[in-house]
Amino acid sequence: VHRFVIGMTHEFNDRARLDAEVDFEHAASAIELEYAHVTFDLTDRLSFRAGNLLMPVGYLNEFHEPTNFYAVQRPLYQRYVIPTTWQENGMGFVGQGFLGGQAGFRAYVVNGLDGGDFRTSDGIRPGRGRGINAPASDLAFVGRAEFHPDAVPGLELGASGYYGEADQEDDNPALRKNVSVGIRTLDAKYAIREFEVRGEVVAIDISSVHLLGSGTAPVGNRIGAWLREGSWLAGRWVAPEEGWDLVPFGRVEEFDTNYDVRS
Repeated sequence: VHRFVIGMTHEFNDRARLDAEVDFEHAASAIELEYAHVTFDLTDRLSFRAGNLLMPVGYLNEFHEPTNFYAVQRPLYQRYVIPTTWQENGMGFVGQGFLGGQAGFRAYVVNGLDGGDFRTSDGIRPGRGRGINAPASDLAFVGRAEFHPDAVPGLELGASGYYGEADQEDDNPALRKNVSVGIRTLDAKYAIREFEVRGEVVAIDISSVHLLGSGTAPVGNRIGAWLREGSWLAGRWVAPEEGWDLVPFGRVEEFDTNYDVRS
């Protein structure tokens, strides 16, 4: 039993609601709060959100449970590059329905990463605060925009960005105000009838990596990844009225936590 996920929602009134998710992972040997936040609608299009937030980085981190991806396991780069599941404490705004319903965004200020925990093997993943005694001497800004053009039905475009200091007032004076992290992602999905194709590219830049890691296990100052995926929703062709699907798919991904290493 890999995961047992419980989602919870409570509406305080027509404009305020709580959303949360608790995971019982690895046959309930680990219990984890995936996110918990309150959203207050300011207008029909704009909301304020605060709490333990899933980072809107890439297309999958916010929507990381089956059946939002194919196969049992997520793509590998969604663990070693984008550290899904990635949540931090913070607040910000959520917009939807802009440009005639074609565009939306999320923009938050959150506690930053802890660069002292970065590793050569899995990059920024160990530096997540996860909302548990998360240090916030350094903050970060993160956002995502999505566009679904009416002119091209079936096309979905997305872009994400993250920037923040990552030293968290470390005891080592050399780290203070020297380590920062910048993340950029671009993704696209196109669906036509029962066929879908998807692609994503990710670039992460870390400054002052000579202050991190060790000579035998350096932290990369550039981490990169890309994904290409194609699928056929065959169930719609075999039995379109049955309410189930069969999806043969192919996925090619490449990632490198040490794409560039500076001495």
